[in-house]
Order: sequence, then structure tokens, then C-alpha cells
Amino acid sequence: MADPHLAPLMTLDIDCRQDGALTKYYIQDSLLDAQFDADATFLYTARSSCNEIVPFTLPAEVARLGIEDPVMLDTPVSIKKSRSDFIAEQLEEAVINGRIPAGSRLDEASIARQFGVSRTPVREALHILCGRGLAEREPYKGVVVTQISAERIGEMFEAMAELEATCGRLSSHRMTMSERAELESLHSQMNVLAEDGDNDRYNDLNTRFHNLLFQGCHNSDLIAAAQTLRLKLAPFRKFQLKDKGRIKQSCREHQQIVDAILDQDAKGAESALRRHLVSAAQEVLIRRQRQEDDAGAKNTP
Repeated sequence: MADPHLAPLMTLDIDCRQDGALTKYYIQDSLLDAQFDADATFLYTARSSCNEIVPFTLPAEVARLGIEDPVMLDTPVSIKKSRSDFIAEQLEEAVINGRIPAGSRLDEASIARQFGVSRTPVREALHILCGRGLAEREPYKGVVVTQISAERIGEMFEAMAELEATCGRLSSHRMTMSERAELESLHSQMNVLAEDGDNDRYNDLNTRFHNLLFQGCHNSDLIAAAQTLRLKLAPFRKFQLKDKGRIKQSCREHQQIVDAILDQDAKGAESALRRHLVSAAQEVLIRRQRQEDDAGAKNTP
């Protein structure tokens, strides 16, 4: 039986249209940026009405075209995600939203049927969840969703705040001119996405923004520690960026960070990053509490 908590992968048809020497691809009349995986069974798009990364089965008529290179048309290259990454994201969201409660067993076979894939990408996805502390392997039970308390979330954000603050302080003086220019450019792009309410692309650039701050400190041990903890917090940080108001607040906080970095203000960068992470933690905990209250109200007779 399919797990009602999970949404299956979408299977869509591609409309192929010839335009001179080019073959262009459409879904629901939306022109695609196309990128194929190695066995040409999936295509990922980030265009128009299909503005999220959507995997779908490649029809036989496209496979017969013998395409060797991705077809890129008048927009930035789409971000390709593996099936295991896609499944992990769906599971993470369901866990954090409470749709899959703590203590639930994540069964490989049923998840594989739900997503229409083999067990291999599911096994990889569950490994990702365990690595981020959202699930754990228990003897005789398999992979089980862990209970993550508000206190634990607060501890992780506190540690992340101190790591990012340190990276920011060092980056304010160590970043190269090209790194500073890239940081400012990313911030400008994110402002546009915030106005458009494009949460998914904003989250992608937000990850690049913070990784650039890590890299800018030019300390390999700090970079490794920050990236490891950020991976654990990634689902929670994405969760708090679902709200357009929060995204705009995030942009305002990023402006303070960018200003301090460009001014080579070490204390300012350190303080701005610490406040930014505290703000993110507060938003996660508030949204989490609100969901728990709503769930309690629904269960009250």
C-alpha cells in the first residue's frame, strides 16, 4: 500500500516541437531547460509554470532522438538532482512538518513503491536522513524517525551561529575581491527571488550565499565544520524559508551581512551573522510550535 504521507514522483509527457534546426521541449506549453541523467530516464526542469525541479519519465520519442548534450534555451541551467536527493527532500519535509511522526518506521520497500524507483535510491535517501539526525537505524526495526526536541534544534542553531559568526569575522578581511563581488551578486539575485516569492530557488542561492561566507574565511577546518553542521540543519533552514515574509526578512539580514563584509567590518559581520541565525532558529521553533498546536486542536474532540 502506498504511504499516504508521501507524494509520488510526477510522470508527465513532453511535447517535442521542431524550430528550424532545434528541437524544443515543452510541458503544458512551457518551454523547458532540459538536462538528462546518464541513462536518459529522467529530465529535470525549472521553467515557467513548472518552476520546481520536477523529475518525469522520458518518453520513447525523445529517447530516440539520440541526444548527447543537454539542450539549454535562453535561461540559466537547470539544477539536476539525483533521485535519492529528491526522495530525501520529500521525506525530510514530511518529518519536519510532522506528517511522518517520530517513531515511525521508514520502510524501504514501501517508499520505493511510492516513488516508483528501486530500493537503491531509497536506501541512499535514508542514509541522508540518518546523517542529518532526522532518523536512526535501530536493531530489528530498521530506520526510524527520531524525536527532535525544541531544545535540540536550539542547540544546533546556537552552534551554527557561532561557526558562521567566526567565518564571517574572518571573511571580512580574507575574502578576495572576486568572492566579495560574487557575494554581492548573489544577494542581488536573492532580492529578486524574494519579491517573486520563489522559495525553492531562493533556498538554493541561500545555500550558495552561506557556503561562500564559509569559503571566504580560508580556513579548511572551519569550512569543514560549518558545512557538516549546515547539512544537518538544511531541512530546518529550508522549512523556515517557506514563508514569503520570512524570506524578505532574511534578505534584510543578508544586507547587513554583505555591508559588513564589503566594509571589512569584522565585528559587524560577526554580529550580523549571529543575529541572522538566531532569527532563523526563532522562526523554525515558532512554526514548529504552531504546527503542534494545530495538530493538537484537530485531535481534540
